[in-house]
Amino acid sequence: MMMIRKTLALLLASLAFLWTAIETLAQRPGPTAPSAASGTSGPKRSGPVSNPAPTKTTARKSAGASPIVTWAEQGWTPEQREFYHYTSQGTVLMPVEWFMALEQPPTDFLDLLNPFSQQPLLSNAEYLSRFGLLPSPKSALNPWGLPIGLAVAPDDSPVRGTVGTTCSACHTGEIRYQGNHLRIDGNQSMADMVSFIESAYKSLIAANVSAQPLSLGFRWSRFSKRVLRKSYSMESDRRLRQEVAAFVKPFEWEGFYSTTLGIYPTREGYGRTDAIGRIGNRVFGTRLQEPKNLHVANAPVNFPQLWDIWKFDWVQYDGSVAQPMSRNTGEALGVGALTEFLTADGSPNPAPGKWATSVHFENLEKIETQLQSLQAPRWPRHILGEVDMNRAKQGRSLFAENCASCHAPRPVLPPGDAMAKLAVTMMDADTIGTDPQRVINSSQAQYDPSKLLGVPSEKVSLTEGLRTVTENTKNWYYDTVGFTPEQRGFYDGFDRPNAVAFNMKYKAVPLDGIWATAPYLHNGSVKNIYDLLSPVNQRAKKFWVGLSDYDPVYLGLGPKSNDMGFEMDTIQTGNANWGHEFNSTKGPGVIGRLLSHDEKMALIEYLKVLPELPPNDLPAVPLDWLGPYSMLAVPSSQPLLTEVRVEAGTVTVRFDTEVDRTYQLESTPSLGPDAFWRPVGGTVTGTGAPQMVTGLPLTEHQTFFRVRAE
Repeated sequence: MMMIRKTLALLLASLAFLWTAIETLAQRPGPTAPSAASGTSGPKRSGPVSNPAPTKTTARKSAGASPIVTWAEQGWTPEQREFYHYTSQGTVLMPVEWFMALEQPPTDFLDLLNPFSQQPLLSNAEYLSRFGLLPSPKSALNPWGLPIGLAVAPDDSPVRGTVGTTCSACHTGEIRYQGNHLRIDGNQSMADMVSFIESAYKSLIAANVSAQPLSLGFRWSRFSKRVLRKSYSMESDRRLRQEVAAFVKPFEWEGFYSTTLGIYPTREGYGRTDAIGRIGNRVFGTRLQEPKNLHVANAPVNFPQLWDIWKFDWVQYDGSVAQPMSRNTGEALGVGALTEFLTADGSPNPAPGKWATSVHFENLEKIETQLQSLQAPRWPRHILGEVDMNRAKQGRSLFAENCASCHAPRPVLPPGDAMAKLAVTMMDADTIGTDPQRVINSSQAQYDPSKLLGVPSEKVSLTEGLRTVTENTKNWYYDTVGFTPEQRGFYDGFDRPNAVAFNMKYKAVPLDGIWATAPYLHNGSVKNIYDLLSPVNQRAKKFWVGLSDYDPVYLGLGPKSNDMGFEMDTIQTGNANWGHEFNSTKGPGVIGRLLSHDEKMALIEYLKVLPELPPNDLPAVPLDWLGPYSMLAVPSSQPLLTEVRVEAGTVTVRFDTEVDRTYQLESTPSLGPDAFWRPVGGTVTGTGAPQMVTGLPLTEHQTFFRVRAE
C-alpha cells in the first residue's frame, strides 16, 4: 500500500508540474503562411531597392516560397562560424540519444493521460523552429543535424554525449525581410529559449511518468526502444528507467518550486531571458536544493550583441562583471552545466571536489578568443535598401550633439589598454530612467551559502556569491590541469581580476550594428529606433515580438505576420518602456531635447552606416575597473583570520597566532599590481579612506575582501 501511495504521489506531482506549463505550449501554433489580409502577398524582390515610405506596407514573399538564407559579412570563415555554433560549453540539457528519441510533450491533459497518444519527435526541425531555433544541415561538428546553438559534448568532456546549449543559441540572429533571411553571428537571437528548454524537460518527464508502475507505459516503451535500439532488453530498459528518474529529479524540484512560489511571473518570450535571475536561482537554489535561495525573477533582458564585447571593461547590462572567463562560467552554470556542490544524499561536498564542474573551460577560452575577430554587421543594402548618405551626414551631427557623450567610443589609456580597449559609460538607473527592476533584483538579492561552504553562514549578496562560485570553479580546473599563473591570466582574459559589482546602474556602449538588434532598451520594451528617440507617451505600449519581418524604415520590429512570437506588454513588471527619453520637458529619464520627425529620420539613416562614418572618440580615461572598490588579498597560508579593522586609510588584519598586519591601498587609476591591497611595513596611509569591509572565503588559495574607498 505504501508503494502505491508513493507511486501515485510521484505521478500526481509530475502531472501537476507538466500541466502548469503545457497550456502555454499548446496555445503556440506552428509556423503559418502570411495571410492576404495582412498585406503580405506580392512578388519576391530581387536587387537593391530604395527604402519604402514609412506608411507603406512592404510586399513579402508569396506563401510557400523558400527563404533566401545569407550570412552577414563579419570577418568569419564558414569554419569559424560552425565552430561558434557547435562547440560545447559543457552545459547539459540531456544525453543526445534521449533528445533525439523523445516525443514532443503532451498537447493537453487528456493527451498526457492517454496511453495510446503518440506525438511527433521533439527533434523535428519544424517543431524546433517554432521556438526560433535556426535550422542547420548536418556537418562534421553537427552530425545530428541540430539547430544552431545545440552542441554535443565531445569525448574529452566529463558529460560527453550530452546535448546542451552554447552561446550561439542566444547570440545568433536572423533578420527577415521580403523572403530574405539574413543571419548575423553574435546578434540577438529571436528564440524563446525558456519555452524550448521547458518543453524538452516536459517531454522527458512525460516519458518518466509513463515508466511508472501504474502507467501502461506506451510512451516510455517507444522512447526506450529508440534509445537502446539493438541493445534493448528488460535489463537495459530497467537501467534506463533508473537513469531517467535520477536525471529529472532536479528539474522536477525546480519546476515544483518555481510554479508554487511564482518565481517567473513575467513572460520572457522570444529574444529575452532573465539571465542574472536564472543564474542565481539555478546555482544557489536548484544546485544547492535550497528553496529559500530562489528569488522572483521578473526582469527579462534582451540577448545582447557580442561583437566588440571583449573590448569593454564591464559587461552585462548593469556593468556587473569584468572578467571574460568569470562571465562565461556564470552563464554556463546558469544554463545547465553540472556541479558537485552536494553529495548524492544532499550533504555539502568537501573542497576541492565540491567545485568540480562540467564547464568546458578550454572551449570557453577558444570561443571567447574567436569573438575578438567578429565584426559588427554592415547595413545590407542589397536586402534592406540603399542609404541616403546626405541625410546620414546630417544624422552624424545630430549624433554628436545628442548621443555621443554616452555612445561614442571611450578609449582606455595605457597601460590599462592591455586589459580593455573601451570603457563603457555607466548611468545611474534614476538618471537614465529605464525600468529599474533588473538592477533592483541583482543589487538586493541575498543567498544562504551554508550548503555551499559546509558551515552555517550569514547570507551573502549576489556579488559575493557569484564571485565565490565562478572563482572556485575556475581554480578547480586550473589546479587540475596544473596551470601556471601566466596560463591562468590568459584563460581569464587579459589577466583581468574577477571583479563583480552589482549596483543601481546601466551601461551604455558604442552603437555599431545597433540597427540589427531590435527591440531596444535592456528589456526589449521599445520596438524600434524611432520610438526610442521619441517621448515615452508616443511609444507603443504593446507590440509583437517574434519571427516577423524587419522594419527598415524605423529600424526595428515589423507588424505581426504569423503566430511565431508573443505580445510584449510594457505594463507588466520588468517590461516598462520608460526612460532614455527625448522631450521638451526635464526630469528623470529625459536625456535629450525633443527631436523633430526629420531629425529622428536623419539619426536613423546615420545608425545604418555608423561604422562607415564613425563618431569621434571621447577623451581617453584610465582603466578603473572597480570604481570605488578594491580587493584585499590574504594568502591562505596565513593562520586563521580573526579581525579586520579599518582606521585612518589603512586596513589592519589580525590573525590568531600573529601580530597585526597592515595593508595599504595603492593607486587605482590604472588597474594592475598596484591596484590591490598589499602588506606593508609600519603604518602607511592609503590613497582613500575605506568605508566598508565585507568578506567571504573564496578560494583555496586566498581570501578576498572587498573594501570600499571614497
